[in-house]
Amino acid sequence: MDGFWVARWGLVLGVGLLCGSGCIKRVGSVGQVPLAAADFVALKVGNRWLYDVTTLGQHHQQEVRIVDFKKGYFEDDLGGKWSVDSQGLRDEKRYLIEDPVIDGKQWSSVISVSTTEHYRVVQAGGRCRVQAVTFSKCIRVVSTNRVDASTTLSNEFTFAEHLGLVRIESIAEVNGRRIPQNLWELTSYSLEP
Repeated sequence: MDGFWVARWGLVLGVGLLCGSGCIKRVGSVGQVPLAAADFVALKVGNRWLYDVTTLGQHHQQEVRIVDFKKGYFEDDLGGKWSVDSQGLRDEKRYLIEDPVIDGKQWSSVISVSTTEHYRVVQAGGRCRVQAVTFSKCIRVVSTNRVDASTTLSNEFTFAEHLGLVRIESIAEVNGRRIPQNLWELTSYSLEP
């Protein structure tokens, strides 16, 4: 995998870390009763998350902070813009979680003329574990993007209730071989009251 793809997807994942909030009411609970994206985000100016990041074997810490709210979007210090509306959690180009959140739900986002991302909810509710912490209610969403005839990029996003993204794993599948690209795992956070 050349440096272009590593840099491109490292940036996408870094910017994709932030979570949104909004005034959508909870529509259900765990299982096949629908959940709402708004219950799995925590966007407020001043909120911070610290992640342990591994990129192609290199480790570092990355803090992400919500620094502003403009034109309906919360902005993070990495340049991402996030919002929750009646359809789900989105950035400026795509929905990362689409409501209602139920196991198996699928949707697609056309990002450009040559790029379509496909999303699927693989867990709606239930526990998830990050580092040494277990969260009682989480959702996991997998996105895939076919880059060319031999390469598909896959991202798995794990969101914890009332907290947001707690884990992101990015894998490139090249000619059937899975190559880990990035892993972001939440180590600490601070949310405004």
